[in-house]
Amino acid sequence: MFCGKCGRPIPDGQNHCEFCNPASQAPSAAVPESQRTDINLDVWGKHANAAQAQQAPAQQPPVQHTFEVNTPVKANNAKPGKEKKAKQAKSGKGGKKGILAIVAVALVAVVALTVIFWGNISRFFQRNFGDPSDYLQDVQGENVVAVADNVVSAYDKALAVCSMENPAADYTLTLEMNDTLTSLLETLLANEGIQIDLSWVKNIVLSPHVEMYDSTIRYDIGVGLNDVNVATVSAIWEVSENMIYIGIPELHKTYLELDLSDVMGSEAQELEEMLFMTRDLTQTFAEALPEGKDLKELIVKYSGIVIEALTDAEKENRTMEIDGVEQDLLVVTADLSQKDILQLVIDVLEEAQKDDLIEEILNNLDGAVADFYGSELGLYDVFSERVEFALENIEEGLDQVESGTFLTVDTYMDKKDKVVGRTITVEIDGDEESISYLTVTEDDEWAFEAELSYIYISGSGKLDGDATSGSYTLSMYDEDYLTLELEDFIFTGGTLRGTLRLIPEEFDAYGPYASMLDGLALALTFGDKSVTVGVETNGSTLLAFTLSGEISEAGPISVPNSIDINDDDAGMKWVSELDLDAILTTLNRVGLPSEYMDAAEQLVDMFHDQF
Repeated sequence: MFCGKCGRPIPDGQNHCEFCNPASQAPSAAVPESQRTDINLDVWGKHANAAQAQQAPAQQPPVQHTFEVNTPVKANNAKPGKEKKAKQAKSGKGGKKGILAIVAVALVAVVALTVIFWGNISRFFQRNFGDPSDYLQDVQGENVVAVADNVVSAYDKALAVCSMENPAADYTLTLEMNDTLTSLLETLLANEGIQIDLSWVKNIVLSPHVEMYDSTIRYDIGVGLNDVNVATVSAIWEVSENMIYIGIPELHKTYLELDLSDVMGSEAQELEEMLFMTRDLTQTFAEALPEGKDLKELIVKYSGIVIEALTDAEKENRTMEIDGVEQDLLVVTADLSQKDILQLVIDVLEEAQKDDLIEEILNNLDGAVADFYGSELGLYDVFSERVEFALENIEEGLDQVESGTFLTVDTYMDKKDKVVGRTITVEIDGDEESISYLTVTEDDEWAFEAELSYIYISGSGKLDGDATSGSYTLSMYDEDYLTLELEDFIFTGGTLRGTLRLIPEEFDAYGPYASMLDGLALALTFGDKSVTVGVETNGSTLLAFTLSGEISEAGPISVPNSIDINDDDAGMKWVSELDLDAILTTLNRVGLPSEYMDAAEQLVDMFHDQF
């Protein structure tokens, strides 16, 4: 039995609907608590077709109840608007609105994803179904921008250094030796009759410091052993006064002063003029050079003109393999005739002829030249005349060249549309000459090959992010000459990092040096602010020379306390006050052998006895 008002079932033995006419309003038999079963009824109108059920009770499907434990159904738990929803359910409007809502959400999601990934989607269709020339030009353009960013980054760094008004440079030069090399040096010295123990020497360190501020120049160089600074020789030159001050701060706080005008005469003035002219010239031309953003604009513009000439292109998928490493690449081939190349040169020259940025750069450089030499060179006028002359000659010969294929460019792209290789082939009288390079990547494996006429490089290694490690062989005329090893090698932002090792394939060695020269290698290690040149043999470093440092803006240079070097009495007093005991303490920290320390102490004692 069902309620004629709401369509819900009425339990057997009960003559009223618990929802429409609760027990509090109509008498009914009470249901024992032990027999009560709470029902999770459909409060959203799923059974709202009660009228149809009453009209055709024989066709009514059995009611499926869902039972829940300890969830009593209350008479007043119907949600607000339930009657309206029930009516919508009867008419089917609620279901239609739900479907429309789902469709709307799906459409919004599709539009949002399309907007977000439109670049990838459009590139996918362009790569697979678009015109090969358009695809090649877009990919090449993006590659040029990436290269330009690296070039401009290095250019900006160099420009900033050259633009400094008062530059200062701090460097460290470290020479490191291993036991094998020191033993060899001892043997060589012994052959000359010199017995010396060098086993305690691990490295020699020179620490130059140079700065220039206004008309004063300072130069210091520290000398160290085994990473301990032993002494510093310091010189301060007041150029305008022709006075130089020399001292060793570790031994004496007072400097010796020397009047250069008495020693060098006019030569001091000439040296002064040369130094400051060089500084001013560097700064002036640095300020006249184009900014990094302007340089990038020129690179991208004129590279774009070249790229746009690649209009006759075809594409195909190829699986390329180098040293057992395979990768599926898209290869786009573009052909250029001699006529195409000449027309390309004409397009570049015509654009340069009317380029305001080129005119501005040349005029700025002309102004810098005029500041030093008193007259302009007319750089832009000369440039314009040369361009006009070239255009006239090329245009005259444009109709006399052949229109057949002369230059073929194969460009290799990976699945991320990154250019990973190129082959440029020139065909002359049926003969072909080509240059090429190609990289293939499979998981973290990487392989590389390059060919330039009779020079060929090939090898493979590992990838770790942007860093590359591996071994590559350099061949000439089909004969191996050199092995190149890369270790965590990377070039980005104009900065090199990692180690490049050069290993000769064959090295003729003889005599006592044969074992040392076996497996000889030259290693170049690049850091953020350092470079190390190392000589290795059999996997160990014999000798390593490291140069590190940085350039910054100098501050004012103060003139130290000093005495006139020509004052004999003051000079003798200065010598007697030298703190040689400080040197002995430092040498002890260096690790000087006891026999050499004893000799040094005896020399210091003799010096003290003298004064």
